[in-house]
Amino acid sequence: MLLLADAAYATLRTGLVLGEQRARLAAAADALQQRDLGRAGAGFRAVARATDPLPGLAAHPGTVLVGHLPVVGADVRALVALGRAAHLAARGGAELVAAARTLGAGRGPLAGAVLEGGRIRLAAVQDAIPHVRGAAQDLSRARRLLDAAPRPHAGPLASAVAQGRSGIGPAAVATRKADALLGALPALLGADGRRRYLLVFQSPGEVRGTGGLVGVYGTLEARNGRFRLTQVAPIVRLIDRHTGSIDAPTWFERHYASLGALRQWQQVNLSAQFPTVAAAMLRMYRADTGQRLDGVIAMDPLVLGDLLPAIGPLPGEPLARHLTEANATRVLLRDSYVHFRGSGDEQRQSRYVAGVVRDFWDRVAGGDVDDVALSRGLAEAAANRHLVVFARDRRIEAKLRRAGVGGDLRTAGRNLQMVFADSHSLSKVDYFMHRTIDTRVLLQPSGDAVVTTTVELHNAAPGGPPSILLGAPTRSKHGGVGPGNNLMLLNLVLPDNARVRSFALDGTRSSYLSDPEAGYPDVWNPVFVPAGATRTVKVTYTIPHAVTEGPHGPAFELSLVPQATVHPDRYRLVVRSPFGYRIVGADGARHSTGEASASGILDRAVRVVLSLSKD
Repeated sequence: MLLLADAAYATLRTGLVLGEQRARLAAAADALQQRDLGRAGAGFRAVARATDPLPGLAAHPGTVLVGHLPVVGADVRALVALGRAAHLAARGGAELVAAARTLGAGRGPLAGAVLEGGRIRLAAVQDAIPHVRGAAQDLSRARRLLDAAPRPHAGPLASAVAQGRSGIGPAAVATRKADALLGALPALLGADGRRRYLLVFQSPGEVRGTGGLVGVYGTLEARNGRFRLTQVAPIVRLIDRHTGSIDAPTWFERHYASLGALRQWQQVNLSAQFPTVAAAMLRMYRADTGQRLDGVIAMDPLVLGDLLPAIGPLPGEPLARHLTEANATRVLLRDSYVHFRGSGDEQRQSRYVAGVVRDFWDRVAGGDVDDVALSRGLAEAAANRHLVVFARDRRIEAKLRRAGVGGDLRTAGRNLQMVFADSHSLSKVDYFMHRTIDTRVLLQPSGDAVVTTTVELHNAAPGGPPSILLGAPTRSKHGGVGPGNNLMLLNLVLPDNARVRSFALDGTRSSYLSDPEAGYPDVWNPVFVPAGATRTVKVTYTIPHAVTEGPHGPAFELSLVPQATVHPDRYRLVVRSPFGYRIVGADGARHSTGEASASGILDRAVRVVLSLSKD
């Protein structure tokens, strides 16, 4: 009885301490986001001190005894896990503050202090890495504790654990990515000698799997944290040189060789798997120039829109007085193709874009930038796949993938779905394409999932006049390709063991093609969408054994991966529980007992994880 009373007192004290410290921990996290390192550090240290006795509560004899009791035992174990997680979160926050101070971030987010005068402060980065790694380890441990905690019976406690998971989970992921990125930076930026990268500027107005047709290329040189653009030119220079075919992984050859991806710069990036595409680009570049580069950096006009607040307006004549955040995408992806429309003007348009790229990198390399805005813009561009990086050095590449900037489908997990298109319109008409993706998942008592995904394709292009933007009148077996008409190869990448049940176009069952995409099934077909028209593609497939046993019982997860398009897709995801089960928890979605749903703009990967319980 004494042990039980002692345990009850200790548990009560834990609850009171956590109630007091939760708001303080949230305030410290807000202060860190607001770049107030003094207030953030003081807040994290205070929470760590207040919760320091709580990790030892798990070994308290009374706590161990009470933890085995029915009903109340689950609540006690959950409360202990919450206390230990709070302590680890506070300790991790203090490490992040220390890392920011090491980098010299008196104001600005962690990444904002890395750039100084056009040079990455590699020594400061090296000094900050242990702090960020410590924070990543603490937050990951906190996340695992809450994931493994039993489901509490008390409503307020269950809510507190759920809030802890929703707060610590994203923080753990973000810190782990920051650890990987900082670990990659020194070698990536030439701390151990010169590195040279192929820069490709893609145009999503003529969409490709990794973003868009490559119109401009260049080479970036990095040495000791400083980088410069050594050349930039229209891709036609390399197209005119390239005549042979390159080697590539078997799955890439099987899917894309017949489409020209092994011999044409215009088609090399048909795949959505950027590491494989980038390796193919490096082989092509070496075949064309004899130069062996160290990696690839791919970007598009939407990246400029994200980064212009950091560097200021760029010269835009003759299309605009200046290129700004507000007009960069429109000028580069629409106006330039309308303005340059005479004989030979496509190369003039490429030279115009090449000049913009040169001005942008000269401004960044000169160091006259707002480093805080630059870091925010880079983070946004990497999250929505408009900026992706590949390194030939496997150690660096592994860190880039973990940091989420490598464009690797395999980082999305086992159950992923991605819709991507490759243009065959011979125009830039994808500037006008709007897509909506509706995914309905019906979980089965057997553990399988039946998924129906409907892709609505709306082509808002006008029907003329002919231009580089809208295309010229031509014919194909699918119909007239221009002006304004859109012919694409539409791909749906499915979970790694998915089995397709049906493929329908505008409600009529249709045949389809199937090939691997980086180890995942990919179903695809040509789709023709006339100017001003809307068409739908519906694919139904089964994921065997989609419901797996998680730390809290049965669980299901699905990740939606975006394509870097001019207009990001809109999405809706609905998951219905199997007969005899109810949904008791959802990360990344709203839920009731029988259904979970999520919707919005698919401008970054969306991951939904559901916890189920038998009725």
